[in-house]
Amino acid sequence: MLFTLKKFIGGLLLPLPLLLLVMGAGLVLLALSQQPVADRLLAPLEAHYPTWQPLGETVKWIVVLGGGYTWNPHWPPSANLINNSLLRVTEGIRQWRAHPGATMVFTGAAAPGNPVSSAEAASRVAQSLGVPASAIVVLDSPRDTRQETVSVAMLVGQAPLMLVTSANHLPRAMGFFTAAGLKPLPVPANQLAIESPLQPQEKILPSPLWLGHSERVWYETLGQAWQRLLGIADRPGRPSMLSPSCCQPRAPLASALVQPRDQFASRAHEQVVVQLAGVNIARRRLPDGVQPASAKKRLRHRRAAEIMKQ
Repeated sequence: MLFTLKKFIGGLLLPLPLLLLVMGAGLVLLALSQQPVADRLLAPLEAHYPTWQPLGETVKWIVVLGGGYTWNPHWPPSANLINNSLLRVTEGIRQWRAHPGATMVFTGAAAPGNPVSSAEAASRVAQSLGVPASAIVVLDSPRDTRQETVSVAMLVGQAPLMLVTSANHLPRAMGFFTAAGLKPLPVPANQLAIESPLQPQEKILPSPLWLGHSERVWYETLGQAWQRLLGIADRPGRPSMLSPSCCQPRAPLASALVQPRDQFASRAHEQVVVQLAGVNIARRRLPDGVQPASAKKRLRHRRAAEIMKQ
């Protein structure tokens, strides 16, 4: 086996095969850097949910997921949000203006070495655009979409919420939120796939802009594949590792995940956070005076040893 592998790799590194491989990789890169290819790959991801139009419904929570940012106190607040973050925040503000009395929730931890979290940077942009601080909640501990799901669940419980994130990220985010038993309303932002006519040279010539669109497709495809490995659904009603219909013995744990923060504080039994399939959920500790089976077994052995000594 090792001999065959050595011969195969050695053959690939010969001038002609190596040159053909490099040319093939170059052609793939060229195709992914052109608008028709990149946006045709990206459009299906962004077509899952249409742009949200207010219909007069009552919504208490508007959750805006975090994204790329930097922090420079000398810049205007909006300049600190990069990539997709600013467009998520502006869409969240649009929905907040359409739902008076709603609370905006910003998520996202601080990058290493950064004094301000992603959630706080987004919050300051919202305040600079007219959203009062009293209508904003900052969740600055979660570092990824799974952790954002847990933090939001602890805050809002079973109340309906508007979930604002990039259109290509929304299917994966909805998978986490629905699997946790939450009630998200999908609000896509920052659509990238262009459907309007373009100049011929814009379609033909490769560009890092279109390559960035292809990169988003690859990133989200990997993320959704990881979700499927975890058993987390991206469609409501599909069984999931976090849904009670999938695993009945874990139903109390999944339901505990979506309890509001104040209900956690009022419980008689203390709560602890554990890891199940890479997703944080809540589990009750045993009441006072009740010992696990392993502890009871050790106690019986200790009592038997004391009797033998007597």
